[in-house]
Amino acid sequence: MKQISRAVVIAAAAATAHVAAYAATPTTVAVNASSLTSLGTVTTTKLGNATFAAGASNTGTLTLTPSSVSAALADYADADGFKISVSSLFLGTNSVSFSNFSQDLSSGMLSGSLVGAGGILGALNYSGELIDAATITTTAGAAGTSNIAFTNFTMAPALAAYLTAAGATPSSVPVGSMITNITVTGVPAVPEPSTYAMLLLGLGGIAVAARRKAA
Repeated sequence: MKQISRAVVIAAAAATAHVAAYAATPTTVAVNASSLTSLGTVTTTKLGNATFAAGASNTGTLTLTPSSVSAALADYADADGFKISVSSLFLGTNSVSFSNFSQDLSSGMLSGSLVGAGGILGALNYSGELIDAATITTTAGAAGTSNIAFTNFTMAPALAAYLTAAGATPSSVPVGSMITNITVTGVPAVPEPSTYAMLLLGLGGIAVAARRKAA
């Protein structure tokens, strides 16, 4: 009986380890604000604990560390993100901050918060679906995980409706072109049904052993 109990404990431990969340690995976001240069001087900065490496012609790479990643969703700290500011002599400085991201790894929809500042964009305050990826590419990652790249974004209908209701033209906030690529790394595989069966078997065995010991 002790050998059987020991076996189910080992089975439960192995199954639990298999379905446990993988350690977070960085997500990279390619940012391109070049479409805004006709409006003034463009500056992109990071928010929260994200990092931003500036590239040429108002492009750059934002790096985020997920707070959690499952086979279906990557979630990020509320404060992490980036801000794009445009300054001109006649319009002053206006900015849009993007943060509080979550990425649906199946549909490609990126949700988050969009908050404006300045005389023109200061009334913007939105949370919900931001952009939708038309192309999703999955490649093999480390230790049985996957890397998923999202490209060819368009503005989410919910955001377009919000901007229209706020009196703004959706094309004046070209969110779909500001982000050109999102690559989420270290995405765990969906556990096989046999893994869940092993977990249930192990937990059931532990419960039975506990009852017998108590008796």
